[in-house]
Amino acid sequence: MGLHSNDHADVQTTLLDTLAKHLEKTMSFKPGERDLVMLQHKFVIEWADGKMVRLHTIFLSYSDQTD
Repeated sequence: MGLHSNDHADVQTTLLDTLAKHLEKTMSFKPGERDLVMLQHKFVIEWADGKMVRLHTIFLSYSDQTD
């Protein structure tokens, strides 16, 4: 991601805006690339009767567009 490079940052109003501008330049999609979203959640549920249940969910989705 180039966060430790010696390149000068395009300084914005806030640190978060400066980081976002940098990531926009370094992490932009190239032609033919597409977006991917992956989420993982792990839950431990304890019911009123003391029974414990572990739930694990995974979501994976690719974008339809490649341009």
